Amino acid sequence: MSIIPLVMRHYNLDSEEEFRVRYYVSRVGFDKIWHSKDRSTPEATEAFYNEHDADIWRQAYLSQSRYTYKKKILRAYHIAKKERAERVLDYGCGAGVLAHYLQQKKFTVDVADIPSSTLEFIRKRMNLHQALTIDSRLTLPHETYDFITCLDAIEHTFNPLEITKNLIGSLKKDGIFYIIFPKESYSEDRDHHDQHTQEAQMERPLTFNYLREVCDELVPETIYRKR
Repeated sequence: MSIIPLVMRHYNLDSEEEFRVRYYVSRVGFDKIWHSKDRSTPEATEAFYNEHDADIWRQAYLSQSRYTYKKKILRAYHIAKKERAERVLDYGCGAGVLAHYLQQKKFTVDVADIPSSTLEFIRKRMNLHQALTIDSRLTLPHETYDFITCLDAIEHTFNPLEITKNLIGSLKKDGIFYIIFPKESYSEDRDHHDQHTQEAQMERPLTFNYLREVCDELVPETIYRKR
């Protein structure tokens, strides 16, 4: 499941010890990059993910070392296996940990994410079926996928309900949608990094209400089957 070997190859590292050092270094100054610009628009927020490669290091580290992270990857794999999914889409794929694992298990996998260093890493290091760039021109194919995942990504967007509608439209009848959309709360002294997710949180109830209208809810606020 670990993508650390791919990251080591990508950055020409000689050992996992060197990887760990680079991982910890990648965390230095991360918040400073965020606060270096106004992030109040979708364009400015999306640009942030092209200004650093910390997500590659973080997700590679988690793919080897964090049980809860690996658990959600395994859950997706077992769903895909049970459903005999012929075509899978990982929307908001990050550094491609899930996609890489499913590909190793012989699934046909598409990924989609905003322009970022992580997406370029995937294109260079993973031989996936398609790596789609999420932008205003992206139109997902209609009723194409047997299984769509959107894991810990949609809470970082400005329009989760619209995105969810597009994803369900791209799912085949009886297909499975696996979403992780954390519920977050905000204090009076919240920082600027929190503010850009407030719109997503406002749409969170609407998003799950929509899913219940068009899907059978198999696991509340997590797994849905399209009717």
